[in-house]
Amino acid sequence: WCFAGGALLAALYGILQHSGGIWIISVPKMERVISTFGNPIFFGVYLTISIPILMTVLSGSKEYNLPLRILSSAALILSLAAMYYTATRASWLSLGFIVVVYILFLSGLPSRQKLIFLAFVILAGMFFLYKTRSVWTRQQAHLLIWRDTMKMWVERPVFGVGAGLFHINFPDYASDELRAIWPQERAIVND
Repeated sequence: WCFAGGALLAALYGILQHSGGIWIISVPKMERVISTFGNPIFFGVYLTISIPILMTVLSGSKEYNLPLRILSSAALILSLAAMYYTATRASWLSLGFIVVVYILFLSGLPSRQKLIFLAFVILAGMFFLYKTRSVWTRQQAHLLIWRDTMKMWVERPVFGVGAGLFHINFPDYASDELRAIWPQERAIVND
């Protein structure tokens, strides 16, 4: 109950961030939602973990009562919408993997139905890839961050820069290429 309720509230807040609120509820409007996680990637990871748990409640044994199933259904629907609004590619890929594993190994469906569901998932995935192509092709600076972090590590391999000080010291190692993508005045590269 607590998990489903928490997932529902986190996802709802994320969706409200995308719209900027509803009626008298006003929240900061964001293109990529973060809920209360501080980063769309962290929120995406939470949702990636939550969705299979909620799916399990819905498809599990009949020991789960109707009110819990209704709450879990609402949390699942809102979590899927919030995951979309995180625009986090890794979470989307993880969700696809989870769905395929569920169909193949956990669903208990006959082989013929598994093939039908897999075909549907593949077609839906292709449509999703096409509709979200701008997210898949957007600038990716993580490789540049990792490269520049390696420069920092090579210089201080044993003790590093100090606990919690990565974001303060990283700008000294950031390349011009990375600064062009994420100017230090507008973006903080954190650990």
